Amino acid sequence: MTQPGKDDTGEPSPSRRSQAMRPNDGPLRDEDIPSIRLPDERSETSPQKAGVKTPKRKPGERASAAPTIGTEPRARAQHEDRSDKLSEPHAKPAAAERRGYPQEQGSKKKRRKWPRYLLAAVVALFLVTWLPVLIMRWVNPPTTAFMLETAAALESGDIRQTWVSYEQISKPMRLAVVASEDQTFPYNHGFDVDAIQEAIEHNQNSETTRGASTITQQTAKNLFLWPGGGYFRKAIEAWFTVLIDLDWPKRRVLEVYLNVAQFGPRIFGVEAAAQHYFGKPASQLTAPEAALLAATLPNPYAFDPAHPSPYLRQRQDWILEQMDHLGPHYLDSL
Repeated sequence: MTQPGKDDTGEPSPSRRSQAMRPNDGPLRDEDIPSIRLPDERSETSPQKAGVKTPKRKPGERASAAPTIGTEPRARAQHEDRSDKLSEPHAKPAAAERRGYPQEQGSKKKRRKWPRYLLAAVVALFLVTWLPVLIMRWVNPPTTAFMLETAAALESGDIRQTWVSYEQISKPMRLAVVASEDQTFPYNHGFDVDAIQEAIEHNQNSETTRGASTITQQTAKNLFLWPGGGYFRKAIEAWFTVLIDLDWPKRRVLEVYLNVAQFGPRIFGVEAAAQHYFGKPASQLTAPEAALLAATLPNPYAFDPAHPSPYLRQRQDWILEQMDHLGPHYLDSL
């Protein structure tokens, strides 16, 4: 059985609660209802009111955002969301790029060094080949590549060679080698382009081979190279020809050539040839003797001035005709 003013649970009924809250049993007014402030999730409380201490700033230091109650977890979650958006496929290339940066710089530096290495090699090659040529302008070469090759091929016996100056060589002998080997010698620059073109046409249409080497080219070949042909050897010969033509006067080129040219299997130089074949010095050679010696130059192993063949005599006559055509003063300008 329930008591008056109470429900079955023993609690005051709503009407009784309302009556208890009304003072003086009067009507319920708005002023009698206590104001209750509900927490707003969007409201923010200052750190000072929440009891959070904020660090002091130094003069001129930029203020940082103050932490707020209720928003710190949300800010952390947003930061984690932004971090999650940076997936590994996007982050790894950046790291790989950072790691590869020094390697890329190193490869660029290596590529930049190649021109320096190439330039250094070219300069070294130029000095190695140019310095001996420059020195030989004043210093007589003690030997040549052809002399060394001939001495190595000989089983016994030594080669014969005696150096003489330009003035110690007779004028007919100087003119004979120019008339025989290179009639453009006084004014060419190491190469005879017309003779080279004629030799190419002749060799293409004939079984015999004709040469077009100038005296300067033959001097370079005798001094520095080996017997034979081939484009590689010709290229080296051309390089030394240019160096000799630039560094030596014509008189020096002719002097060196007449002292290193091969006139027999063991005979090098015009002085040794004059002594061996005619028993006289090179300064006393006559025009026919000089022409005979000049005729042996294309093949000193096959031609013997001491026992000239009909072909050698024919070449001797042709050289004498060319000497008369050029004149005895053809080389006076050297």
